[in-house]
Amino acid sequence: MNKSINLIESFSEGKVKGKNDDALYFGENFVAVIDGVSHKSSVMVNGEEVKIANIIFEALKKIDEKNMPVSDENNGNSDNESKKITFENMVKWINNYIKNYLIEHGLESEVGKMEATAAIYSKYHNQIWIVGDCRAIYDGTIVLNPLKIDDIYIKVRNLLIAELQRLGYKEAALLKRDIAKEIIEDPKLLDKYFGEEAAKIEYDWKQIIVKALWESGFLGKDSLEFSEDKIDKYIEMYINPRNLQKMVKNIGKILGGYGYSVFNGRDTDLKNCKVVDLPEGVKNIILSTDGFPIDALQEGGIEAAKEARHGRAAEDPLSIGVNSATHSSKFYDGEGTPRSTDDATAVEIEVTWEQERPNYDNVKEKNKNPEDR
Repeated sequence: MNKSINLIESFSEGKVKGKNDDALYFGENFVAVIDGVSHKSSVMVNGEEVKIANIIFEALKKIDEKNMPVSDENNGNSDNESKKITFENMVKWINNYIKNYLIEHGLESEVGKMEATAAIYSKYHNQIWIVGDCRAIYDGTIVLNPLKIDDIYIKVRNLLIAELQRLGYKEAALLKRDIAKEIIEDPKLLDKYFGEEAAKIEYDWKQIIVKALWESGFLGKDSLEFSEDKIDKYIEMYINPRNLQKMVKNIGKILGGYGYSVFNGRDTDLKNCKVVDLPEGVKNIILSTDGFPIDALQEGGIEAAKEARHGRAAEDPLSIGVNSATHSSKFYDGEGTPRSTDDATAVEIEVTWEQERPNYDNVKEKNKNPEDR
């Protein structure tokens, strides 16, 4: 059956007005949302900021708009139409495009440093491809690929904020200055802020890290493999959960669901990506970055998710409850109202299925008497 894709609705908004690390692509054969990892999402080219999300946008556009021939190692056909490209080879295409772009602009040292995640729909394969923690919904069914390592950071952050609030720090002060982040980046600050109680808080913090180290396989399969000194060494290395996050990226053998993948112009581990075969006849597809509440997207679409995103930020600006996240909500456009914890992009499409019609001219030609041809 032939398929066509129609754009129903799309939306993209940064957590701060005028700054958005996301991008959205809608083409003939591919639809995608792309989420640039904030602290590694852009480079300067000829005095202008270029975001990795936009580089990936251009990679998708180039492979899609002219249906150019590409090499596909899975079938060995160098003349394979690009719309038929497999997920594995799309990942290679995008990473090579990022790498070649950076090299062309004298930025070879940045290869492997810029990072992005994405959710892509392939019309030809009728599949959803997810790299990183973007998500999708098809005919009401949710597809997630969560970044479990973020949960560790959230737990540590929530612990510190709860203790700071117990000491009398008000919400407004903690929104203005991210003290919890400062402590995570420099645990020596525990004494400064918590005095005699610092040791207990540090113990609770380390227990969160130790649990993650065991579950992810960093401390081996058997507790006897590691002495207490070695465990302490690992805790010191990964007391900041971001350090552990760097180590579990693009490595397929990480245990406990802690591994994850990103596009980076170098390598993307496929084991932690998702390829979802959609049912024939699928009608509605929503692709989204992780800045939208997935339950609101499922229940009411993009409009409902926009309202929920802002509403939850206002209800929980510190992002320690219903709006749980790795950092506080941002003030949008200086209005003083918390609006979101992250950039958010989503696209909703409708897939139309059409029965292929036989080519009657060919049928007539085949039925002719050989002498009349």
